[in-house]
Amino acid sequence: MAINYATVIEIKRLVQKKFGVTLHFHDSCGGGTYFSIEQKSDEITDFLQEYFASRHIHLSVSENGLNYTAE
Repeated sequence: MAINYATVIEIKRLVQKKFGVTLHFHDSCGGGTYFSIEQKSDEITDFLQEYFASRHIHLSVSENGLNYTAE
């Protein structure tokens, strides 16, 4: 699922405002796009899953809880 940059900016702003944490966005040729945080947070994971679910986008979470991929 392609995420437009307006959505990237919005979700980064919301996470910073609500949790005081930087949500990193990664976009690489052939490697896809994903978000990451530096320290695992169940609260941020729940927030991100709700945010993307409300837009009918599934969010996969890595085993270590630090990376998120919108599908």
